[in-house]
Amino acid sequence: MFLGIDTSAYTTSLAIVQSNDHNEVKLDLRKVLDVKLGKRGLRQSEAVFQHVKNLNELANDYRAYPLKAVAVSVKPKPHLNSYMPVFKVGQTVANLMAKSLNIPLYEFSHQEGHIAAGLWSTKGLNNKSKILVIHISGGTSDILEVSGAVNNMKITDLGCSTDLHAGQFVDRVGVMLGAEFPAGKTMDLWSKQSSNFDERLPSHVNKYNMSFSGPESAAKRLFDNGVSKESLSKMVFMSISRTLEKVIRYAYSKTKYNKVLIVGGVAANSFIRNDLVKRMPYNICFCNTSYSSDNAVGTALLALKKYEKQEEV
Repeated sequence: MFLGIDTSAYTTSLAIVQSNDHNEVKLDLRKVLDVKLGKRGLRQSEAVFQHVKNLNELANDYRAYPLKAVAVSVKPKPHLNSYMPVFKVGQTVANLMAKSLNIPLYEFSHQEGHIAAGLWSTKGLNNKSKILVIHISGGTSDILEVSGAVNNMKITDLGCSTDLHAGQFVDRVGVMLGAEFPAGKTMDLWSKQSSNFDERLPSHVNKYNMSFSGPESAAKRLFDNGVSKESLSKMVFMSISRTLEKVIRYAYSKTKYNKVLIVGGVAANSFIRNDLVKRMPYNICFCNTSYSSDNAVGTALLALKKYEKQEEV
């Protein structure tokens, strides 16, 4: 069995997977960090403190499993200069666990964990062909070309958001409407109560790059003019969906991909999932909603695949 740990900006996660035909999840523990009502986030120092407290609670039962390796997310993205203090909490705890059990420790990025969870949940964990991956969350809005084995992915950055991330757009409008942070689930429920298909929020795309600051400003104006929270929630998700549609169409005009994989917290939204699949002629796959938000299952799967590869040598 293989342990994964992820201490992201707003969630403490610990997971254990077992190597078998389905790579079964044996343990999936998560605790969302506390953010006071009306606030739009946490300082890194506040998040670090909560991660320390949460991991102390979540890590009680890992010794009951015969672990072969531990993996941990040590930075947001697989870039040399990618860094956030919150990931140091998980890295420290994972290192202590691996040393105490005398088993290998593997380090990955948070983004690689999301991609691995997405591939696994769409039955593509052994995929090696070139695919288009869209990672949309509160801290990331990236357009990526991914190929190779999951334990040694080649990830090429194609584009990103030039200002706000998709999840920031959702959370800022949601908090304005009175939702708790993070606001995605509440706004999803609100949007289902609206029959309005008004596209008054724009979608800004330049090739592979996106912008959400303009749509956020437009949402604020509509809110000031009395548009309901239900209608405005649907408009926000429609704006994101139309933005992604434009990017995907542009990407396919340049390269014919085997499939599009969409991961990250925003990928759990029901409107975006249904709208894109309905409107696009391509093979679009979304990570299972249970594993779209931050989790350590993908990180644990990376440990499994890395260990299996080394055992083959």
